Amino acid sequence: MLINHPIKIDLKEFVSLGKFDYIKLGMSKEEVLQTIPYPSDYVPLPDEKYWLYGNTQFGFSEKQKLESI
Repeated sequence: MLINHPIKIDLKEFVSLGKFDYIKLGMSKEEVLQTIPYPSDYVPLPDEKYWLYGNTQFGFSEKQKLESI
């Protein structure tokens, strides 16, 4: 899956709300994958806890919810 549009990031929303384009903290891995493609890389830990998109890292909780960007 290729992203055919620029990802819009409002720094104020990102810092205050944790919103990154259409991605929000608390989303499940499945919800993230419906919004953007599978990561270009991941940190090889149990359950792929960290997904890497270039220099951006998405961290997931043990319950598979997005907890950090």
